[in-house]
Amino acid sequence: MDPLNVRSLVAESFPGGDDDARLAVVWLAAIHDIGKATPAFACQVDGLATRMRDVGLEMPTAKQFGDARKRAPHGLAGQVIVEEWLERQGWSPRAAMAFATPVGGHHGVPPGHEHFHSLHQHPELLRTPGPSEQLWRDVQTELLDACSKAYGAQPRLPDWASVKLPQPVQVVLSALVILADWIASNPRPLPPLPPGPPPHRFRTDRGGMARHRTSAALVAPRRWGRTPSACSTHGSSSPRSVPCRRRQSGWRMRQALPVS
Repeated sequence: MDPLNVRSLVAESFPGGDDDARLAVVWLAAIHDIGKATPAFACQVDGLATRMRDVGLEMPTAKQFGDARKRAPHGLAGQVIVEEWLERQGWSPRAAMAFATPVGGHHGVPPGHEHFHSLHQHPELLRTPGPSEQLWRDVQTELLDACSKAYGAQPRLPDWASVKLPQPVQVVLSALVILADWIASNPRPLPPLPPGPPPHRFRTDRGGMARHRTSAALVAPRRWGRTPSACSTHGSSSPRSVPCRRRQSGWRMRQALPVS
């Protein structure tokens, strides 16, 4: 699909057009890891967890949590936290869910209804009950407030509350957050550009193909493909013997369509 058509697809959903669409992507990328501000995630590193306990953010140890932590992967936890935060600002549950979907699915697959049900049965994974429960909520709220103000999204949230994001737009927003997360987490194949004006531009030719002209040398990651070790069975080296990782990845992405 033509990149300009993708941009138009997202922009048409927002009252502020292109400006709103860009702002929403930046905002979602900024808040997508809010689920890490939970006991279920923070308990993993003893030294850091101890520092948090010292300021009142109580939490069990990872060993004490045991397998229960699996009910609260940080994407799912983050989606729940963002939905609650938006609903406290007057958003409908449906609108809040649509905007929070890229947070929940930023590792490729958005959580299903059964995952939400399981997490709601264990609220201690999001906030430790007792004296520190409100403090956990305050920290999560403060982080979301700070990101929304820092990136300019806070004044637009009242207008976005009435936006109905179609599923294709939710998919595009999720993809952009996934890509932004990957770039920020993996500088080797995508080295940062030097300071100053970007040495490259996007141009769309008559065939609709966007060409990225840059002076930076990009080291592409190793391509997935069919190999005898990964895609064969019973000692056969035939590439058709079993689906390769690329095909399996495509299957996973087809399961990643968010529920409106």
